[in-house]
Amino acid sequence: MLRSRIAEPLERWERARKIRKFTRQGAGVPEAYFSPHHCKGHFDQHGRHTLAAFQRRWREVAPDGIVRSHAIPPVLEAREVT
Repeated sequence: MLRSRIAEPLERWERARKIRKFTRQGAGVPEAYFSPHHCKGHFDQHGRHTLAAFQRRWREVAPDGIVRSHAIPPVLEAREVT
C-alpha cells in the first residue's frame, strides 16, 4: 500500500512473497487462488461445505431432483386496501 516509486520494489517483493506463501499453504485446496490481481484464501473450503448442505436440503424437498408444483407454496393474492 506504499504507492511511490521508492516503495514499489518493496511492494512487488512483498506481493510475490505472500503469493508464494499462500499458494503453498493452499496447495490442494481448489477454492484458494492467489495472483498479483486475486487473493482468494478460502482454505477451509466453505464453498464445498455450503454446497454439500444445500444438496442435503434439496434432497429433502425433491428426493428425485424434481420440484413439483405442490412443493412450492402458493402465492397469496394481493388485496386492495380500502
